[in-house]
Amino acid sequence: MAEILNGYGSLSYSTSETGTSTSSTLSETAELNWTRKFSPMIRYRLGLGLSHSSTTSDGTVSESTILKPSIDGVLTGTVYSLRMGYTLTSTASSNSNQNESSDMADNLYARLALTPRYLLPPVNISYNIDRNWNNEGTVDTIAQTMRASTSFSFKNLASLYYSMTSYTTEDNITGETAQSTKETLSLSLGTAVARLFTFSLLDNTLTITPGYTLTYSAAPQGATIQIANPLAISAALSGKDSTPTFDALTATPSLKDDDRTTGVEIGNGNEGAYQNIGFQLSNSSQIQTAYIYLKPGFDSTLANSFKFDSYISDDGTVWTKISGSVTYNTTENRFEIKVNRNTKFFKAVVTGNTSQSVLATEVAASGPAGTETTWSDTISHNITLSAGYKPFDKIFILYDMSLSLTTAKPSDQKTTAMINSLGLKYDPKDYLSLNLSYQNAFSSTEQPAAEPSELTSNTYSFASTFIPTDTMTYTLGISTSESITNGVTTGISDSITFSSALKLYRGLDSNFTVGISMSEDPVNNAESTSYRFSLGVTAQLTDRLRAVGDYTLAMDSSDSSATSSELTATSSELTTHSSDLKLTYTFSPRLKIGGAFSYTTGEDSSSFRQSYDVGWRVGDRLSADLSYSILSEVKDSATTESSQIGLNMSWNVSKDILTYLTYGFSESDGTNSNSLFIGINIRL
Repeated sequence: MAEILNGYGSLSYSTSETGTSTSSTLSETAELNWTRKFSPMIRYRLGLGLSHSSTTSDGTVSESTILKPSIDGVLTGTVYSLRMGYTLTSTASSNSNQNESSDMADNLYARLALTPRYLLPPVNISYNIDRNWNNEGTVDTIAQTMRASTSFSFKNLASLYYSMTSYTTEDNITGETAQSTKETLSLSLGTAVARLFTFSLLDNTLTITPGYTLTYSAAPQGATIQIANPLAISAALSGKDSTPTFDALTATPSLKDDDRTTGVEIGNGNEGAYQNIGFQLSNSSQIQTAYIYLKPGFDSTLANSFKFDSYISDDGTVWTKISGSVTYNTTENRFEIKVNRNTKFFKAVVTGNTSQSVLATEVAASGPAGTETTWSDTISHNITLSAGYKPFDKIFILYDMSLSLTTAKPSDQKTTAMINSLGLKYDPKDYLSLNLSYQNAFSSTEQPAAEPSELTSNTYSFASTFIPTDTMTYTLGISTSESITNGVTTGISDSITFSSALKLYRGLDSNFTVGISMSEDPVNNAESTSYRFSLGVTAQLTDRLRAVGDYTLAMDSSDSSATSSELTATSSELTTHSSDLKLTYTFSPRLKIGGAFSYTTGEDSSSFRQSYDVGWRVGDRLSADLSYSILSEVKDSATTESSQIGLNMSWNVSKDILTYLTYGFSESDGTNSNSLFIGINIRL
């Protein structure tokens, strides 16, 4: 038994509490892990986690308990590595209203990595299966994922990569299954051509380095073999009646006009009445899912309160009720109703949430997904050229060019991107350096049945560095750029920056920066100007006390004029002051304290932050770090304050036992939160 338990273990416990005047939440978590290494090739780990949370809000108490055991093992060799594991998660929830639920989830995985010898390519394979179910029998789903990949490279001249991912989901309640597969093939040639063809001319004063790379990739379009199958709706329907199994509905064009702002209101019918919404197809078809789109801005927290009954009909007057699950898709902002029936008419009847209302704007339907495999191919040619020329001892000229040509099938989209840059560096003296540069960037996109798009930018820049002494450095930078879209100038910007770094005395350094930038948008007749000024000082006041401070002034202004009836002239100015100070005092190599202060103010807001920290090392085994910070913010005449306290401690009891503790407390605008974490690592 002692031989089996010989290994490395860790035990941890954490608790946190958050509360306001109306609600509070208490959470506790404990974890135990044990790792055993039988041999250099075999290792396993056992884990057990237990967590409990309790929330009290407006007199209602909700509790949740999670139990999570797990086991995994690793088998390694010279050419392979196999890892397998299993995790089970059990969640039990209840509240003071006598509502109880129990959810289960498990995960089984395996990962195999092969690195064979004799120039054979490496192979990586992984398999993962997840299951989620509950004791009520309303949820039981299985998801399986398998991935495989391999790659081959020949002396950095050519590389080939292939990957395949298969994903399968199955709903054991409804019997529905879905499958998807993604395959990717990529071939690259010429990644090291530049190294092979670098050559020098003119007594080594001219060096030319060309390069070429060809990349080919192929994958199923959409990265899945499941192709959506939308159904054409001939008429959208809506209305109210007292007997949902009879009577025809009224054609409602606003539910099929692609306008997400108009439609019909559902969910606020009178007692005893039904709110109907549906559609008619041209012919009877297999409907897999029906969709009800909602007006943007719908509160998703209300989605679960909407209850629907589903009905189908062959003539639109006599309806048959069917079973169909309903879910809310947050991303698409729509209700999705599983139908899985062959019919011509469909309607959903709102049976719950009559005290709420929402605007339904569109209805749609889809049939069973197809299995078409449309492939997307991409070919890219990448050409680079770099040349350096040194005509004189103190002058150096550098030229860089990159060209990329990409063609994508089956869309026949062609993209061209080219960058040319030319630079001149002149060092007349050891303490003076001058740099001139020009860059032109061009890109264009062409696609059938679409207007071509061209983007061009030109940038000119000048930089100078002056170092008269070892304690002084001055830098000047000037740049101007222009952006052109389809032959029209869309942006012009200019900037000037000057900075200096001075070592005033031993232990006292300063830096200074001032800059101005201006931009213009000729299309919208808009202009903006920004000024920046900053001053920083670093001082080693004594052998133990060090101070770092800086101040920044930023002024931004923008102005635009109305160029059409749809635009409004605007003008704005913003000035911001920021200052920071950080102090550090070292009592000894084992004790250090520090403080930091930051203040920022703008037109209608300001903030002040102060923080303090203490680091203490007691011997070689015990260490502690204590920190405290407080932040005060004022915006639109409203003041908010927040504070934080943190403590980190670690104690090496022996070479085989390590304990650690972390505590945190925070308070912000009436909300308090505190947390505690205790852990121990043991090696036996």
